[in-house]
Amino acid sequence: MRRAIKITAILCSVLLIICTFTVSTLAVDTEETLIDTDTVWKYLDNNTDPAADLNSLTATYMTEDNAFCDVVLCVGSDETQRQITWYSTLASSSTIYCAPIAEVTNGEFPDGTAHSSEVAVATNKSGYYSHKATLTNLEPDTDYVYCMSVGDNSSELYYFSTDPVGDYEFTFVGDPQLNSAEGSAAWADTLATIKSELGTSLLVSAGDQIVTPASEEHYGYLLLDELTGFTFAPTIGPAHDSPSVAFYEHFNLPNVSTEYGVDVSGANYWYTYNNTWFMHLNMADTAAATNNEHKAFMEQAIAANPGTAWKIVVLHNALFSAGYHSWEEYAHFETEIGVFRAALAPILTELEIDVVLSGHDHIYVRSRMMDGVTPSTDEVVGSFVSDPIGTLHICASSSTGTKFYDCYVTDANYIAYKNDEHRKSAIHFSVTDTEITMTSYFLDDMSVFDTFTVSKTAHIHTLERVEPHEPTCINGGNAEYWKCTSCNLFFADFDCTVETAPYEQVTAPLGHDLAPATCTEPKTCKREGCDYVRGRAGGHEYSDPTCTEPAVCEICSATDGEPRGHKYSGDCDSECNRAGCSQAREPGEHVDANGDKLCDVCSAEMKSGSIAVIAVSAALAVAVAVAVVIIIVIRKKKADI
Repeated sequence: MRRAIKITAILCSVLLIICTFTVSTLAVDTEETLIDTDTVWKYLDNNTDPAADLNSLTATYMTEDNAFCDVVLCVGSDETQRQITWYSTLASSSTIYCAPIAEVTNGEFPDGTAHSSEVAVATNKSGYYSHKATLTNLEPDTDYVYCMSVGDNSSELYYFSTDPVGDYEFTFVGDPQLNSAEGSAAWADTLATIKSELGTSLLVSAGDQIVTPASEEHYGYLLLDELTGFTFAPTIGPAHDSPSVAFYEHFNLPNVSTEYGVDVSGANYWYTYNNTWFMHLNMADTAAATNNEHKAFMEQAIAANPGTAWKIVVLHNALFSAGYHSWEEYAHFETEIGVFRAALAPILTELEIDVVLSGHDHIYVRSRMMDGVTPSTDEVVGSFVSDPIGTLHICASSSTGTKFYDCYVTDANYIAYKNDEHRKSAIHFSVTDTEITMTSYFLDDMSVFDTFTVSKTAHIHTLERVEPHEPTCINGGNAEYWKCTSCNLFFADFDCTVETAPYEQVTAPLGHDLAPATCTEPKTCKREGCDYVRGRAGGHEYSDPTCTEPAVCEICSATDGEPRGHKYSGDCDSECNRAGCSQAREPGEHVDANGDKLCDVCSAEMKSGSIAVIAVSAALAVAVAVAVVIIIVIRKKKADI
């Protein structure tokens, strides 16, 4: 009996080798051209696909003179966008047409569905140019068709679907790590299985998509037509995707940082997808993990997306694994995972990251809920945890079976579950506002080998009223709104029906309302409570004083000094002789002291004298007579003596 079993096993092994050799031979182009030589098939995602069986796939070959190849549809900034890249031997400007399938008839796209691409750039792939475009305003739960046009050349039709609003699903795959036609066939099988069995649109990769970073042959093994039916979200693998510009040239990704996690292959990037915020960290920039670059980037991205229910980080190097990279006796542990774990794990918990998706070790590990580097005290009931404090770390195994690692870490306190069966696998996620459930499948028979759910209690907002403030001259104001102190969302109303942001409630400063400067005051703000002044007072502009009025300011009517008074030549003058004044008075008597019959003051002619003259003359005569009498009396007294 045992002998029969052994013989049967040997025969099965031989048969498997023959089949593998046959598939490999069929998949390799016999010409010397080595780009995109693997057999690929066109997947029509409109629920009529007959190709769950690989035998029904239609073979097609891409050649050097193909105007459209290496087509890949990537995530956009949010669920309403997709970003596309394709390669072409043509460098001229190109256009992409995209519309719901229901609106396209006989390959004719309706008006208004054209999107211009970016300027084509020469690539690492000799003789080819990278064309990139962004599709916007996509409707939820809709099947789309698109094609590209360069000059007079048009591509075949490609298809993808958007997810419904709210609850959605996605699939996470570990390192494809492709460098052969055999691996490419396994990748095609993985994609077909995920599409037919799981039906997800969003496909997230842990990185190390290929083996040799700059190999366009290896990218040909990855970028199959099967992949065009997915919305792809790749991660930079430090050893196999970097360093090379090929990753950046092939993948058109959203919100790519120009500051954080930057190397020649790309950088950190983020996007939102329904109720989830995703951020992919570039671990090829090893310094970014220890100099807080990744932390700064995550804080920036979280601030831009405060309303998401879940936060997921994707990074290539698993911080908690059972593979040899996490083995403390591994020669580079202290300079790689040991450093990354100590630097990043506490930050991930601090920023309340719910799940971390990773690969690198080609072995499956699900961690306990990790509070930094320490397993949290959250109570896990079976495969369920509610309202945990900490982060769930997932290390995915190989999604293609091209490489597996053995288990090196068996007793670490951070391991909740591990699987080192050398079988290719994928992880399906189902996401609602309150639960995220992961189900791990072996892709050869779709058997489930692990499942886990993280649950959050339906959130009840704890509201804090933000008082309204009227704007002032220099400070803006704000309308009344409310902030939830537990989830940091903002609402325009107390019932939390209108979500808002603080900047939407702010009113601009009024600016100063300046009154004109006066003679005594500079320009002054008229608004109550503002004492702002500008410049100097204007100063008075006085008119000349008059005989009866002092100097008067022609602007404000202020006075200065005293009136000048009337000016008369003498007592005999009857009118003021100041210019502009004709004030009259009773004149006095003329004076003619010298007897020339002319007034000594006004030169008026004095014909008959005047009372004054007569009086003076009489007075003089009396004075002379008195003097004579006095002299006579004095002389007489002297004579008597």
